[in-house]
Amino acid sequence: MKAHGMTRVAWLVGAIFGCLVATGTSLACDTPVYRYALYRWTPTPYILCRIHDGPEVDSSVATVREMVEKAADDASLPANIVWVDVDARDSEQLQTLPDFVRQRWEQRDAGVQAAYYLVAPHGVILDSHHWTPEEMGSLLESPLRTKVGEAIESAKAGVVILLDHPGKATANHEAAQVIERTLGRIRKGELELATAPSVKQPDVAFFRLSKDDEAERWFIRQLLEIESDLASIDEPIVFVIFGRGRALFSCLGKGITEENLARDVEFVSGACSCTVKEQNPGVDLLMRYNWENAATVVAEQYGGETGADALLDGDQLFPELAIPSENKDAGLDGASGEEVASGDSDASGIAAPSASGEATEETSDAGGDVQPGAEQGSVVNTESPTSVGEEPGADGSSSDEALAARNTDGAGGDPDPVSPRVGLWSVGLGLAVALVGMLAATFLVLRPRGG
Repeated sequence: MKAHGMTRVAWLVGAIFGCLVATGTSLACDTPVYRYALYRWTPTPYILCRIHDGPEVDSSVATVREMVEKAADDASLPANIVWVDVDARDSEQLQTLPDFVRQRWEQRDAGVQAAYYLVAPHGVILDSHHWTPEEMGSLLESPLRTKVGEAIESAKAGVVILLDHPGKATANHEAAQVIERTLGRIRKGELELATAPSVKQPDVAFFRLSKDDEAERWFIRQLLEIESDLASIDEPIVFVIFGRGRALFSCLGKGITEENLARDVEFVSGACSCTVKEQNPGVDLLMRYNWENAATVVAEQYGGETGADALLDGDQLFPELAIPSENKDAGLDGASGEEVASGDSDASGIAAPSASGEATEETSDAGGDVQPGAEQGSVVNTESPTSVGEEPGADGSSSDEALAARNTDGAGGDPDPVSPRVGLWSVGLGLAVALVGMLAATFLVLRPRGG
């Protein structure tokens, strides 16, 4: 009889564990890619590398360097760019450069004692001309790049850019019509996408850009370098931008179709694939924009990313047993302990400051730095977010009251401060329903039978 009772307990424990696993699994991949990317994918910096063979004689170099470093360090309007200075007379410094940059320097024209190399995150030299302070402004920011950032901050699932080709007016017009019609159908729900449950009808912004727009010269240059042969194309080209200015090539010419556009919208608005940034398509653009603030604005509207591991951790299910945050390991994420901060090297191979790393949802060889917003108390949760939070205000203050009551000792003392997490009530309700069902089924199957 005792053995029979132990067997029943084991089955109950297994059923409860199964419910927890099933519930966590169901919550694991609801986060739309565009919100996950905005919250967590820190843009990899572009590198303005100055190599010189001899003492500097150009007075503008110091000014250019100051402008780059000031833009990179500007907390209110930062740019993902870093300055690297290399004295070619020092062989050790020269050897720190990736091969393709060093080879470019070695192949310079005779008599050239100094050169700039603008290196993109994916290991492409965008430019090597002599920079002047007057040009730096247009490199770092432009009107359309600002509009792209504002659209993303307004919670658009992404931005479609149509790069018109001069002399192809008819093709440009037809491409624009296809894009407007497709995005409109998606927005109205007429074109069904297999996206995350919370984004059934994603809203995507659309901007047109002429290839000969001088004000957007450096924006266009970046887009055309996403793939090696795009600059030679004489057709209109479509790009999709999402997250913190990550762009991917979509389609061009006759390939600008509803099917191809829908595929890309489905990607950016679909459920997160739970991979680090570099394992996703696209290239980070050089943009000067306050992405931390944009992430906060979107998080206030949709809720911070929480993830199944955060929703089901011991601190939330059993707050009376929670370890105070000041006693937790400062080097790990408070709940899951999965986030680690480490230096990173970008794709170009030039060592970049740790700010260029990105937080990843799991510990991996790719590494990445925890986002600055998390360290500053940002509403964006830096735990492994694999599910999207509930809409704010759905539970009101009752959630806070329930947590407080649950954490109050029997003598009526003050409750311990426990931060409520978005979606806790949803998870609790789901667990309760699942447990009741599993318990009922278990007792029906294992109940004692006569005879």
